[in-house]
Amino acid sequence: MIPGNLPSKFIDFSISLNGQGYLGRCNFIELPKLKKKTEEKRYAGSQSPVKEFVGYEAMEAKISFPCFVKEVYQMFAIDGRTAVITARGAYKAQEGVAQPCVVVIGGKFDEIDPGKWQSGEINEFTVSVDVRLLSITYAGEQVMNIDADNSIYSIGGVVDSNLDVKKSIGMI
Repeated sequence: MIPGNLPSKFIDFSISLNGQGYLGRCNFIELPKLKKKTEEKRYAGSQSPVKEFVGYEAMEAKISFPCFVKEVYQMFAIDGRTAVITARGAYKAQEGVAQPCVVVIGGKFDEIDPGKWQSGEINEFTVSVDVRLLSITYAGEQVMNIDADNSIYSIGGVVDSNLDVKKSIGMI
């Protein structure tokens, strides 16, 4: 008998930039890595240092296209304008129903790599995004909501882990 709790596998995805769909015109999206920023501290009487949380590292995403994407240059040229990238993926267990995963990224294009032109080869047009907003919803449940510009950090069911700090400094 096959266990009923088999892990889900990533099946497929679609992507849109500012509402314009790129289904069939995107190689991949590399989602932002989350990394805590820490400082190493060693206190009196301690034999080894410990890492103390001081915030989060900057997030970056990458998107690769097999074609020239004029709209990326338009977004790159406009200072202060945030691109909204929506990636919709499907995860499915071996004998289950596909579960949706929606990732919304708000950020600024900070690097364009138009790739190399070579006859008989597919061009790879890559864009890097300085991520300011990251929202992940899996199977209808919000897993994460980070809005760096407004200091909102709701991760893993903890509703705005920065709320007490914002109250303390008069932001709310």
